[in-house]
Amino acid sequence: TTPDLPMWFAVALCAAVSLPPRAAVRMAAPQYTAQAAAVVASQPVSPNGASWLLSLRGLESVVAYRPGHVLAIEVSAGEGAALLKGPYTVTRANADQGTVDVIYRVIIDGGAAEAGDHVEAGPLRKTAAFKALKPGDEGVRFGGEFKVPILDGVSGGAAHVVLISSGAGVGPCLGFIEQCVAAWSAGAPCAAPSVSLFAGYRFAEDMICGDELDALATASAGQFKWTACLSGPPQPPPPPISACHDTVAGRTTVAAPPVIREELAARAVAIRETHFHLVGNGQMVSEWKEALLHSVGEERITTEMYFGHKTPARRGAIDEIVAGLSGSQTPVGAPVGAASAA
Repeated sequence: TTPDLPMWFAVALCAAVSLPPRAAVRMAAPQYTAQAAAVVASQPVSPNGASWLLSLRGLESVVAYRPGHVLAIEVSAGEGAALLKGPYTVTRANADQGTVDVIYRVIIDGGAAEAGDHVEAGPLRKTAAFKALKPGDEGVRFGGEFKVPILDGVSGGAAHVVLISSGAGVGPCLGFIEQCVAAWSAGAPCAAPSVSLFAGYRFAEDMICGDELDALATASAGQFKWTACLSGPPQPPPPPISACHDTVAGRTTVAAPPVIREELAARAVAIRETHFHLVGNGQMVSEWKEALLHSVGEERITTEMYFGHKTPARRGAIDEIVAGLSGSQTPVGAPVGAASAA
């Protein structure tokens, strides 16, 4: 079958690749071929259970997705109910096993919008239907192949890659890092010589796949480091100090720039030689991109907006990023946990 995705997906997809809004509205909704799938796994990946991983196995054709691809997932809300469908970003895929994984945040009600999450229309949200799936269930389909995988988008000659994510946007970053660590361990060529991740969350309980990221940091022998940026008010108990990652207070726009500046200096890498991939809510992506254009060429920046495509960037946030990267003022973000020396 070749169903259409909703028009909002067409608009979102065009905005994510920086097409003018007028052109986006005129475009027809993307078409794709969907195949039947079986659920391999459905499980929470954050301490508070707000974010889940859904692993699907295609039943009709080979799965050739890579981290950063966008696909459409369809799920039945019950006999006689409307089909729920929408775009999700690939965390990882295994062609040999025919599986594809996505990480998503469960949207329960309109109040979730206050935390920066989009609100789905209708009495039953897609993510609630996803969460109800059990291993072995076959009431789900997927298809389409949109966007450019993160690894393919890394600009030629990049000396370092910095990933900035918010919420479930860490999902495709995780898969990309897995690709890099596998290549480094095998001594194979990799477009990313080293990687830093700055994952934005509200609270420590929101952190996604922390153990997996810590394991990758250990396996990378210093080529990969990650930092959790927590924007919410301090919560007891404080975030645990980890030997594998740092935790800093503040939004990524405040907390990450000084850390990036220090890490690039330690690696003897110029910011103009660094590739940045920005993924998550639209406002964050817009703020980082506009600020980075003061220091790097546009070819060094790739983006993916999950929602909030029309939310304007805040001038104050842009200025904070620029100042933090240049060291022209004392960073506002203060460390709340530091990694021990490796």
